[in-house]
Amino acid sequence: MESKIQAFSETLSELMEDAQMGVNKLAETANCDKAAIRRWFYNMYLPDPQTLIKITNVFNVSADYLFGLTDEKEFEKVLSNDTFYQRYSRLRDNAGYSDYFVSNKLNIRDSAISKWKNIKSFPTTISLLKLADFFHCSLEYLLGRSAS
Repeated sequence: MESKIQAFSETLSELMEDAQMGVNKLAETANCDKAAIRRWFYNMYLPDPQTLIKITNVFNVSADYLFGLTDEKEFEKVLSNDTFYQRYSRLRDNAGYSDYFVSNKLNIRDSAISKWKNIKSFPTTISLLKLADFFHCSLEYLLGRSAS
C-alpha cells in the first residue's frame, strides 16, 4: 500500500510540474485545501474519493494512473448509473465471496460495508485501493467512471 501512496504523491507532483501548477493553483482549481495537498506530498494521508475525482478531472488522467496502477495517462470516462455498492456487489458475487469474507480479508470494518450498502457512506481511498487490488479491477470502475 505504501508504494501506491508514494506513487500518488510522485505522480501528482509530476503532473503539477508539467502543468506549471503550484499548490495554490491546484487548491483553487480542484476546490481543495492547500494544507491537505502538502500533506499528500509528505504521504501523511490521501485525498477522499470526491477530491480524488476532482484531481483526475483537473489533469484529465485516471485515478489508476495517479496511483501507478497503469502507465496509460489518458482514459475515456464513462459514467455509470450504478451505485458504488452495486458495482462492489457485482465484483463480490462474481468472486463468490461474502461481505464478511471481504471485510476480514481486507481489514475493512463490516460496519463500513454495511454503510456502503445503505448508501450512507462511500469507501475511503485506502479501502478503494484495497478493493481494486483484491478484485483486480480499476479504481475508475469502483469510482463509477468506467464500465470495467
